[in-house]
Amino acid sequence: MDYDYQEATEARHTASRRWPVAVGVMAGFVGGALSANLLQLDAKQGVQLVATLPTFQAPSVTLPTPMWSPTPSPETLWAAGQQQCHAGVITPEDAHVSVEVETCDQSYASTVDGATLSFKVSDAWTSATALPSTIERAQTVTADVMLTGWPTELKVEAGGDDGWCYRRISLVHCNQQFDIVPYVKTAPADGPDHLKYWVDANQGVGKSKIFAVPETVCVLPGQQRRCHAGVITPEDAHVSVEIETCDQSYASTSDGATLSFKVSNAWTSATALPSTIERAQTVTADVMLTGWPTELKVEAGGDDGWCYRRISLVHCNQQFDIVPYVKTAPADGPDHLKYWVDANQGVGKSKMFTVPETVCLPRP
Repeated sequence: MDYDYQEATEARHTASRRWPVAVGVMAGFVGGALSANLLQLDAKQGVQLVATLPTFQAPSVTLPTPMWSPTPSPETLWAAGQQQCHAGVITPEDAHVSVEVETCDQSYASTVDGATLSFKVSDAWTSATALPSTIERAQTVTADVMLTGWPTELKVEAGGDDGWCYRRISLVHCNQQFDIVPYVKTAPADGPDHLKYWVDANQGVGKSKIFAVPETVCVLPGQQRRCHAGVITPEDAHVSVEIETCDQSYASTSDGATLSFKVSNAWTSATALPSTIERAQTVTADVMLTGWPTELKVEAGGDDGWCYRRISLVHCNQQFDIVPYVKTAPADGPDHLKYWVDANQGVGKSKMFTVPETVCLPRP
């Protein structure tokens, strides 16, 4: 086939989104407009309203143990409602994956024979997913599939003798895009990468092409089995907690302390730390969990208080700072008490902290 390549311009579109905050603003506006109309009507009638409100007795409230939430960075948090959705981690709840394939905008790029897509998951190829039989020049087609695990390869196969040229292939999972074939304006006419943009059953460019699917930064280099930081599985249930004692007066303790986690809205059994913890000493606790925790509780072992200046959780070689390091715990101010536990000094016998969630990003 003698391809007549033509250069074309391409405007990349960004999908617009209507954020839920607009709904909140509308609700407040409607409420405000309703009150104004009622006031205007009353003014015209010359009626003065007198409302007697029922007496409200405030209930007795017991303040909960203070909880501090570290300010997470955008790179370490994934906000997906109550359900965590980790891009690049297939679970029964998050098994839906979309593939976007953008057709080249040049001669002979379209096809009337369609194509199919399939994934290699756990060393086996999935059943082929059919794309439309007719795909126009510059058209983007999408295929939605359900997978049982994160794929390692994607296969694109021509549906017949009418070739197809694509200039971008992307996989989307949990709103995160993984570029398998990064976008090019025009597929090259020759060179080492020429053939990877085409599939055709009879023109010598190859009926199918196989591409590696990007892994994520949660993958440990050199491991056959992937360990996803922040995703607890039976194989990767081991979590370590590191607590660094303050290097200041009264920081040490001879009563020890305990740690426990909230997993699926239930607290785990307490894990004991050493009974004697010296000033500036770092202690470590190893635990096995059944799911990623949402909270960590630190509780004093007795009346001899303890000051810590860093609390970190380590999973799959990735560190999550629950209490970021400070050189010296502050003597006063709003954050003073969060660095201490003590059963009898008014600082609180226990403290609870939010454990950061995670997001898996494509490996650069």
